[in-house]
Amino acid sequence: MWTPKSHSTGDSRSTDGTDIHGYFGKGATITCSYSWASTNIKYFCRDPCNDIKDILVKSDQSPTGRYTLKDSGKGTFTVNITDLQESDSGIYWCGVERSGFDSYQKVRLRTPNSQEYFKHTCPILSTIYLVLFKSTAIFFFLKSMHL
Repeated sequence: MWTPKSHSTGDSRSTDGTDIHGYFGKGATITCSYSWASTNIKYFCRDPCNDIKDILVKSDQSPTGRYTLKDSGKGTFTVNITDLQESDSGIYWCGVERSGFDSYQKVRLRTPNSQEYFKHTCPILSTIYLVLFKSTAIFFFLKSMHL
């Protein structure tokens, strides 16, 4: 049975977390690990994960929307999120149903918007464009002078 995140027991049931970087409009894959729970129900929820409505996808339900969960049955399950939006940035939890308290793994998802992504790639692209533009401009200038 699912137990709210706010009732977990701390150190032995929760990890420090994983940082995942995805980009606007693309997808992200999150790998969650577990032990001694191959047949337990797994789920992925948005922080604070203290209400059933925070659960985005569960292993015992058909996926809906942009989230899918696949359990390997061998210590890991993966969550795929498609069409990332800037609003997807935040804290999530990989959860495993257990008798007593569920166990959790923290996930920090960062999804910079396309402008932030372009800032990182822009210097290189701008330099390439500038070199090509100048080369082409010089070529056409020289050609127009019949040199």
